[in-house]
Amino acid sequence: MKAYKFIAVFGLILFSCTKSHNPLPDDEPSDNTKTFGVTFNVLQESESTKSLNSNLKTNSNTSITGFTDHLVYQVYDSAGKLITTLKQDSASSNYGRISDTFAPGKYNIVIIAAKGGVIKASEGYFYPNGYDSFFKQIPITVTDHAINKDIVLERVVGKLQLKILDAIPTTVASLKMEVVGDVSFSLPAGGINQKSNTLTITKSIPDSLKGNQNVTITTYIANTFEPFKVNIYAYDASGKTLHYAVVNDVSCQKNTVTLLSGKLFENAQTGIHITFPEWGTDPNVIHF
Repeated sequence: MKAYKFIAVFGLILFSCTKSHNPLPDDEPSDNTKTFGVTFNVLQESESTKSLNSNLKTNSNTSITGFTDHLVYQVYDSAGKLITTLKQDSASSNYGRISDTFAPGKYNIVIIAAKGGVIKASEGYFYPNGYDSFFKQIPITVTDHAINKDIVLERVVGKLQLKILDAIPTTVASLKMEVVGDVSFSLPAGGINQKSNTLTITKSIPDSLKGNQNVTITTYIANTFEPFKVNIYAYDASGKTLHYAVVNDVSCQKNTVTLLSGKLFENAQTGIHITFPEWGTDPNVIHF
């Protein structure tokens, strides 16, 4: 179950350029008049192009398009000040290729990539916001020679799924899963920044899903450090709560699946069960 998925960033190549980041005096640059260009080529290490399977071949590389749909690139100076932010999405012709320039000095490079939505990233923190997310921070020192460096982005979230085993009643208009105790990360290092985030996923129930069993909600959790609570609600069209369940002591690990499954509408006293299946496609689910 503990297979790992990586995104590789290859070919950190420096060459003479004209633009520069300005390092602090204590960076002791060898020549402040020189600047160097940096090119990152972002690749995916994967055994196939199926949807984010966690089983990998270490020497199989392909484009990140299809695995992620946006990335955030940041540069911090040696004092921890954010000096550059670049965002890309998969609609860009140069998605996965990042070009920048540096004066000699010390910097921290941060790259975050995700699929499914926009990561909340600013100076000082980032929050995966329920999306499959990958992160890496590396220090670099720019002196007077070219640098060629591989960077591997690691998945920093676990997958959380809610699978409702009984049929969805016709009176249910929406479902909500509320994760109490998700976290955000500090930048540039990536440690825990805040533990009080509440992630809320609300899904409207189309007529095509009513009466179906095994309806499943999927999200991704940044809190892979300690247990959290999940609240589950079913509402009618007026917003009235029809059914409610709470699951305590839920835990996620990076690159693994936590499955909450049980009956919400019939024989709800049987409760919601927590299991940890293999990462992959469950044929007995109906997704939104």
